[in-house]
Amino acid sequence: MAAKPSTKEAATQQAPVRAVKEFKSGELSGIAMGYIDGDKIDGHALDAKLAALLNELGDVNGQDAYSTTDAVLGKLNKSEYLLLPLGFEVPIVDAKDVGTPEAAARFGLDFLAQVYALNKDVVADDKTRFGLARMEAVKMGWFDARIQKEYRYVKQAPNALKTFVDDLADKKNEFTLAQKVAWLTPLAAEYVFRTLGHHYVDATAATYRERYKRIFDSSLEPACATYLAGATQFHKAFHWITPQRVRNVLNAQLTSGTIPDAVALRKNAAPAGTAIITTTAAVLESAKASGYYEVLKTESKCDLDLIVRTSADIKSNPPKFHRVPQAYGLVPLPPDEAKALEAVKQEAIKFAPIAQAYVDALLGKAALGKALALKKHALENPVLYNKLLRVFRQLSRAECKSISDAFRTSVELTPKAPGGPVATVVTR
Repeated sequence: MAAKPSTKEAATQQAPVRAVKEFKSGELSGIAMGYIDGDKIDGHALDAKLAALLNELGDVNGQDAYSTTDAVLGKLNKSEYLLLPLGFEVPIVDAKDVGTPEAAARFGLDFLAQVYALNKDVVADDKTRFGLARMEAVKMGWFDARIQKEYRYVKQAPNALKTFVDDLADKKNEFTLAQKVAWLTPLAAEYVFRTLGHHYVDATAATYRERYKRIFDSSLEPACATYLAGATQFHKAFHWITPQRVRNVLNAQLTSGTIPDAVALRKNAAPAGTAIITTTAAVLESAKASGYYEVLKTESKCDLDLIVRTSADIKSNPPKFHRVPQAYGLVPLPPDEAKALEAVKQEAIKFAPIAQAYVDALLGKAALGKALALKKHALENPVLYNKLLRVFRQLSRAECKSISDAFRTSVELTPKAPGGPVATVVTR
């Protein structure tokens, strides 16, 4: 009688059969995500198409059926992850040092050549620029394994240094531009994601590209806007750098001289979904300067003080109020705070016809005159909007009899006059 295999031997013999044949819950996912070794699975030859299918199934099985965070933040396909070479320990650079010579000094040429060689083949077009941009981003220290997931360690590329030299020996001018792109694109991406509330998508590419272009132009680096094709630069190349990482770097270096003014000035721009509050508050600040705030508060019956306070809270910590604060390593607002925020939005919506009338009559040429947050809600009460529009236009043409009158803010409308109501400065 043949000897029975030991328990350990039996488990070893049965494992491949059980995993492939029975497909118990979680096993296929586990195989696809962790047990494919080259062209083999548990030691057995694996057809290339089946390997690709198993990898795809592994990606799907490892996800929720639907994730609000993924839908808003977007994600890379596993084949587009940042690739890092096995055998190297990648240091985590402190946020205050990202992008500095101190960070770059931590990475040797052999490692950087590997990063370049491995990543250039992630895309089909502009391979050299794509690989170089990712290499520069890693060299700057954007990588942080503690808060990033879209990366993989893979076998080292053969002849990586030769590939690096062959591709770039006569393209030394590419390095400076790639460095600027690898620094500015993630900084701009956080602002765009925060204010538009969604990752880059081709369907609305023009809107996204315009915001990126605005940052690059204001930073005096317009060439960065067309370094790679839209989705390649604004999604694939740097999506592994999370909003949380960018925000940490931005906060740590805000006064260091390394953050462009165009980015620093937008640091507290309100997240998508809260613009109705912050835009209303901006109008109210103008109304305060013009002397109309108190009468607007009294006559509108809106809690304008609450709107102003909430706007200040939002601007002090924009990620907290983002629709997916998880992208910043934060948790969603507690139900009571979310309910309170919604109540403030409704208060601002109620005031929108008045605020938009003020903007259209008095601030048309100012930056605030281009804001869109109020317009939709203002038109929900066209009667009130049109009444206040006429009043504010008259106030803007108030008659003054002296220079001193021009600095007074007490203004009254004459009820009836041949040409309509007339605004007159009242000296009190």
